[in-house]
Amino acid sequence: MLNSDVILLDRKFFTLTKWFERDRDLFAVSVKQREKDGSLGGKNSIYFEHGMIRNTYAKDLDTGLTAWAEAGSCMVSTEKYKKLGGFSPLYSPFYHEDIDLSYRAYKRGWKSLFDGQVVVEHHHESTIGKYYTKKQVARIALRNHLLFMWGNTTDKSLCLQHIISLPQLFWSAFRSDLG
Repeated sequence: MLNSDVILLDRKFFTLTKWFERDRDLFAVSVKQREKDGSLGGKNSIYFEHGMIRNTYAKDLDTGLTAWAEAGSCMVSTEKYKKLGGFSPLYSPFYHEDIDLSYRAYKRGWKSLFDGQVVVEHHHESTIGKYYTKKQVARIALRNHLLFMWGNTTDKSLCLQHIISLPQLFWSAFRSDLG
């Protein structure tokens, strides 16, 4: 999968198939991304804090497991993708669809890997920014973050923490006019 704002820098992207040959439980392989400002990312982390699932770049960019494969520049098992039913339309038009897909794969025992040796150039949000205002992007991102949270949190303790945190979350969103 490659977004229209991703540029392959060489043919290394096509070497990702080796990972699938080595591991039958592999769902996807994500790659290192160089952003417009020169920063590097692509390996991801998920954690629970202050009543919310949080997602961020991982601290290291070494080859290894990642919380999710970024749909903008990854290779997925077509067979497993079809078994999962592809991306959920719930997250349309953008954001969290790849986190949700990788999480559903994880629940089936399939892994997402990060290959730190393959680098692509990613002009993040350059396509979205042509069609949506920053305010619209923020609203959709928050909505989809909450949908992911509500659809995938099953631990009773985490659900309770989330419910307790909702008034503060909504107050913060109201103050920043996220709608």
